[in-house]
Amino acid sequence: VDSTVAVHLLQQAGYSVHGVMLRLWKAGGEITQEELRQEKLAADAASQMGVPFEVLDVRQQFRDRVVEYFIRSYESGITPNPCFYCNRMLKFNSLLSYADSHNIEFVSSGHYARVVQTENAIQLLRGTDSQKDQAYMLASLRNEQLARLVLPLGDLTKGQVRTITSAMKFKAGESKESQDVCFLPEGDYASFLLAQNADVSQPGDIVNQQGMIIGRHKG
Repeated sequence: VDSTVAVHLLQQAGYSVHGVMLRLWKAGGEITQEELRQEKLAADAASQMGVPFEVLDVRQQFRDRVVEYFIRSYESGITPNPCFYCNRMLKFNSLLSYADSHNIEFVSSGHYARVVQTENAIQLLRGTDSQKDQAYMLASLRNEQLARLVLPLGDLTKGQVRTITSAMKFKAGESKESQDVCFLPEGDYASFLLAQNADVSQPGDIVNQQGMIIGRHKG
């Protein structure tokens, strides 16, 4: 929904747009039917708007960088934030590399955040919609990445985006909201981690501030 409306707004602003979707690795390694459905929705929306569209297969890079980081973090007793890490190390790197190879100046996304450039600085600001603000997800991007980022939804609410989707009859409006870890469709990260490394489960005591043991955890 968000990416489709972003394309629509970019076209209205006079940009020439090229649509790109990243195919990411999923637990199990196979392309799921839901992934194919989402890719078709994106392709249909691009066709409706007269936008060239292609899918970039970055499954191996995603597995090597993001999923490995996810696993190693838990092995070290750290709770990871794979989406935050992915935006800087994989997603926007991949998109900017693609843009460079096709002589494209900017990269855009459907994130609810704002980028403001002045003579002396580049500022990443929260999105207008406080319920959907995603500036925190982009906070690890480097200045040179932010300088080429266009965010058409930063000043809109989710409700306004849904209204545009309905008015334009975009098929992407059928998509559901998702905030799960994208490579674990069932959300069962514990089973996934144990399958990768059984030693990731190290039971221990749960201790309160008075030093009393009040339970046990599974690691």
